[in-house]
Amino acid sequence: MASLDRPHVAVRGSDVLWAGVVVGERCEPWVREAKGVYSRNVITSIHTLIYSDDPAATRAFLRDVLEWSWVEEPGSSGWLIFRSGPSEMGIHPTRSEWEGKVHESQRHHEISLMCDDLAATRAELERKGATFTSPIVDEGYGLTTMLEVPGTDPVMLYEPKHPTAFDL
Repeated sequence: MASLDRPHVAVRGSDVLWAGVVVGERCEPWVREAKGVYSRNVITSIHTLIYSDDPAATRAFLRDVLEWSWVEEPGSSGWLIFRSGPSEMGIHPTRSEWEGKVHESQRHHEISLMCDDLAATRAELERKGATFTSPIVDEGYGLTTMLEVPGTDPVMLYEPKHPTAFDL
């Protein structure tokens, strides 16, 4: 068992000391010294990327159909960066067994959009012109459907049944 308040890791950058503190069996959020102190993790958000064959269409969909707020890279002529809302990250194994069935997947990253009421969200998006490649399906962990995004692959839209971490 780790001792209380024992430094876990300290790495000195050019003028900043980053350190974590082990409390019980967990590492408390990182602390930043010299340029200020963070009371929580130093990671402020997750930046996701969609690689699109038609970036203008993908950006228009996110801006006009999903109505996400955005900023534009100065001088970029349309290079929009979107605020996607609160986020969370789950880690899935590449091989697992559940209810007697083996599940295997290659290592990869995946983007899913979450909502509180999938049927209502899907209906609203369809009114705005969005299309879906699948019906609403109960996958056990939540209700899912696949949202078509112009210029790129479909993105899962789901209503989770599991505890969520995005609002911690």
